[in-house]
Amino acid sequence: MKYYLVALFDEESCKSLESIQRGLLRKYKLPRNHISLHIPLETIDNPNLDKLDEVVLKLIKPYKKFKIELTGSAEFNESTNKALNLQIENKGYIKKIHRLFNDMLKLHGFNIRERVDSPLYIPINTPNFKENHKKNNTQPTVFNLRESSQKNILKISKIELWRFQNNKREIPVKSYDLRNY
Repeated sequence: MKYYLVALFDEESCKSLESIQRGLLRKYKLPRNHISLHIPLETIDNPNLDKLDEVVLKLIKPYKKFKIELTGSAEFNESTNKALNLQIENKGYIKKIHRLFNDMLKLHGFNIRERVDSPLYIPINTPNFKENHKKNNTQPTVFNLRESSQKNILKISKIELWRFQNNKREIPVKSYDLRNY
């Protein structure tokens, strides 16, 4: 079974992202099946959960809550998960944590994906977007969300281990809170 390490947002950031999500779903006439807003960090196949818990606790111990920045674009990317994704700046704490999880989980013998330089993103909807995108070929694959002068800063408050059931619903297995400032 596949498990996912994901980064979750604080309440204020979630509200900001939900308004962007609703606007995109309405604007491009996408199905309104909302998913929990998160940043997927790693995908792990059939892990030993006790060993994984120990490794993750050790890895996130020194980290505090941190901020990320949206790039201002949304993208339909067939190579990731065939869904509409909000792109984020791939720099700072999030990049460091992403690389650290990848390296340490490989070192401890977990079965994870090999590509460490993949761009980080926030999935906006489920993969049903693919059918809508093919029906209307006039829509571009990259959408500009904001003017260059406006910045969207979001705060990451915790890391969670999820298991998806029937590709429909995420089930949190374990939650790891980051330290306060």
